[in-house]
Amino acid sequence: MKVLVTGYGPFLDHKENPSLKVAQEMGNYDFIDYQELPVEFSQLDNALKKLEIKEKSYDFIFLLGLAASRKKVTPEMVALNWCYCPGRPDNEGKVFEQGELLIQEGEKAIFSSLDVEGLSQHLNNLGIHSEVSFTAGTYVCNATYYKVLFHLRESQAKCCFIHIPPDVEVKKLALGLYKYIAEYERKEPTR
Repeated sequence: MKVLVTGYGPFLDHKENPSLKVAQEMGNYDFIDYQELPVEFSQLDNALKKLEIKEKSYDFIFLLGLAASRKKVTPEMVALNWCYCPGRPDNEGKVFEQGELLIQEGEKAIFSSLDVEGLSQHLNNLGIHSEVSFTAGTYVCNATYYKVLFHLRESQAKCCFIHIPPDVEVKKLALGLYKYIAEYERKEPTR
């Protein structure tokens, strides 16, 4: 079993980003790699290449990001091939005042390869308030999610973007995601 968990560093007026803290916490578990991703559109493709997602044949990929206005952990059902963030610059000041495609030849949307509803239910069963979300937005989080799913189209990897609220219990969520992976591993026949 090989797992990758990513999170982001500070951005806009958020001095700390709990997504990175959860990713780092999960990196303490066996078979889990974690990586910080940039909150910069221009650096995203290069950062994703360095992850070597296809080459490392991950079984699970959890992409984590902060959703400052949400009160629950929200696994994202779908990523859009669209970037639009007027008035919301990335860490380099880049703003998309007009919407544009992330990948010219890409589908309009790609659904998660993971059972998003099952993950949300699992987290709720552990006392972690969660609900499925149907929009990862049109900012860096969605761009990351779409690009990863696009490159995993012929892979068996289970990938999901998970938005987390600012007050998330870091250790509790990290353990909850770890337990989800362990439970999935017990249910699936070995490859």
